[in-house]
Amino acid sequence: MIPVIIWLLSYNTYRTHGYDTVFCTDLVPPGLSIELLDNSLFMLGGDENTVEMLVSDKTSKHFAKLLSSSCLTEETKNPSCYSKMRRSFLDEYESYSTEFSNFTNGTLKLIDDYQDRTKSSWNKMSKRFFTISCLIMCWTAHRETDDKHYKMMCPNPCHSQKICPFKDCERLGVFEHQYKCKCAEGSEWDYETHACLSKDLLALRNRQSVNEIAQQTVPCNCDAKGTEYCTSDSSEAKFACHCKPQYTGELCADPVDACKHRIQNPYLVNGGLLAAGDRACNVNQEGNSCFSFISSDGDVQYKCKCDSRKWSPDPRLPYDNCLKRRSLCDSIVCIHGRCVSNEMGTQSLCICRPGYTGRMCSEWVGEWSEWSPWDKCRPACGDFRLAVRSRDCKSMQDEVVMKRECVGAAIEYAQCSEHPCARTEGTFVNTYFAVRQNGIASSLSTAAVVCALITIIWALFFWTTISKPLLSIIIQLTRRSSTGQ
Repeated sequence: MIPVIIWLLSYNTYRTHGYDTVFCTDLVPPGLSIELLDNSLFMLGGDENTVEMLVSDKTSKHFAKLLSSSCLTEETKNPSCYSKMRRSFLDEYESYSTEFSNFTNGTLKLIDDYQDRTKSSWNKMSKRFFTISCLIMCWTAHRETDDKHYKMMCPNPCHSQKICPFKDCERLGVFEHQYKCKCAEGSEWDYETHACLSKDLLALRNRQSVNEIAQQTVPCNCDAKGTEYCTSDSSEAKFACHCKPQYTGELCADPVDACKHRIQNPYLVNGGLLAAGDRACNVNQEGNSCFSFISSDGDVQYKCKCDSRKWSPDPRLPYDNCLKRRSLCDSIVCIHGRCVSNEMGTQSLCICRPGYTGRMCSEWVGEWSEWSPWDKCRPACGDFRLAVRSRDCKSMQDEVVMKRECVGAAIEYAQCSEHPCARTEGTFVNTYFAVRQNGIASSLSTAAVVCALITIIWALFFWTTISKPLLSIIIQLTRRSSTGQ
């Protein structure tokens, strides 16, 4: 979308019905009409861009300074002056309207040549904005009785009418029906029919109207102080009181209490209805209270006074309230976590993010996995046995981009209770020791047999080795003994 600022900051010498269009460009029809405004704007209401607010004294005073521009004269058709005035209007509108960013779409662009309707991107938003700018400046010039600048900037209803020549027409306002024609002698201008009627006909009609009103009007018994206006239905002999914003009731006699009644909340979109102040102020809780008052703008408002020990305004709500219960969390900082409290706010606790611990969640311990189940005790029996479990440091796994060491042990041991080896796979104690004794006896018997065999073998070996030398020695000794004799 080409932003509306494109049209505001540029100029094209465009002339319709003899007047220069500084603000009322060809994007706005030659004559301002109620039908035109009703198609693009809301007629009534307190919002800033309703017709009621755009033609208010407050709006006119805000933009009146633009009419003092010395460069805007009838003798000089100065495009740069027109561009300057549009730029000045844009600056004033930005400080006046909260919808400014919606119109400009956050974009500020400047082009030299004016883009008229046939050359530009025409859309509903641009049409609405030019209608607003035309209405504001024309009504401001009309209110300030600045006829000179009005003729240069705005459409004259006398150009559109076909009742009388232009020279006999008098402009009464900014809308196409707000004009008056000079009538011939014996006639008067009738504002209802927009025609010159004879004085006799007007007198007759006025007498009939007075009689009808006297016969048909139902008297209104509304309270004068609190009633905006009254309507009556003569056929049913009923009347209805339409109250001022500060009053309520069938006769508009009861002042509105913002604490008791639902009021129009200026902080919500389009002035949505807000719950009564007593509910917003939570007055059912001891210590909270609500006060109703009339603002400087004449609006009915309320003010909450919260029990500072137990209640405070909820910052998430755009209106005054006492709906947030105070708790210990209001004075506790959880650096890497969030604080939770019990329903009464008397106890609080920091819930830490993964990897952090401590009373304020300020200590890094690492993001561990859950502990594995305890393994079975080992050994199966005995006086000293241990069980083991383990966990993984998730903040050091391969898929983690920012790795960080965990604090603490990855393996944990626990001592098991003593378990005497009384039974192991169904063996009784006596059987256990009997088997053990038989084993020892078998081992000793085997050892004795082995020793006996070794002794015999050794004896045989020894005898065969030394028997011959001994026999030789014995024979020699025998011989010597025989010779000596």
